[in-house]
Amino acid sequence: MPQRSLLVLGSHGRGLLGRMLLGSVSNAVAADPPCPVAVIRPHTHAVPAEATDLPVIVGFDGSAASRAALAYGAVHAELRKSTLMVVHAFQPVDQRTAGPISEQTARRTDWLRDIVRDAEETHPALNATCTVTDHRPAQALVDWSTAARLVVVGSGGRRAHSGSVSQAVLHHSWAPVVVVPQP
Repeated sequence: MPQRSLLVLGSHGRGLLGRMLLGSVSNAVAADPPCPVAVIRPHTHAVPAEATDLPVIVGFDGSAASRAALAYGAVHAELRKSTLMVVHAFQPVDQRTAGPISEQTARRTDWLRDIVRDAEETHPALNATCTVTDHRPAQALVDWSTAARLVVVGSGGRRAHSGSVSQAVLHHSWAPVVVVPQP
């Protein structure tokens, strides 16, 4: 059964530093969320409920937390009739052992397509795409957030720290962000 709770937090963002940093309450709650937590910062763009042209972006690395984020994002995209875009960012490994970056990307793309196909089977009305990039995960998600309805990321719980992807996305996303706790 899908989770029905959502905690929505804002960030006051007073002054230049305040606009750059997330409030301490939002930051602390999102680092170890009790349920999915939406953080809306003052600079995020407003999206009318009827607008379906902006995608829901989900950061996916294969972890349990990212699988929970994918499930949450799929439900949200399906309800809003928006496209779900699953983004997987990775750091290429040594080409002598793993092959050229193009082959590494192709293998990860095939893997991600299978996962997205499973989400589409679970949510028949879902329109989903995937993208694989060799950029840093947080930067890739922030870049995609400029044209997104919502960005959904997983949280590793108490292990999350100020350098984690979810924290970086919370601080720099141009769209509202939902952090989904690890199941």
